Amino acid sequence: MKLRIACAVQHAPGAFDVPEGIADWDIPKVGSFRENPRKRLTDADWELLNIYSQCDRGMSRMVYPDGGSMLDQPVLLLAAFSLIADARAQVRKQPDGG
Repeated sequence: MKLRIACAVQHAPGAFDVPEGIADWDIPKVGSFRENPRKRLTDADWELLNIYSQCDRGMSRMVYPDGGSMLDQPVLLLAAFSLIADARAQVRKQPDGG
């Protein structure tokens, strides 16, 4: 859930600068929040998004941090990368961008 929130915040940071109590924040596949969901994120969440961004080569596929092919990677890393890719696709689909 936190990685989906981080992707939404990264995609539209200005949408999360609104003071609480004015509007809810809606994040695809997570839900609505009355309290700013940005507060739930840690440095580790941002670091994982940073690693994903460095590894994602778009149409050229991924360059993994541990080297080698996909089968050489830790399963949890692959699961996190898959979630991040899906979360980024979901926030791009939103009409207001986040």
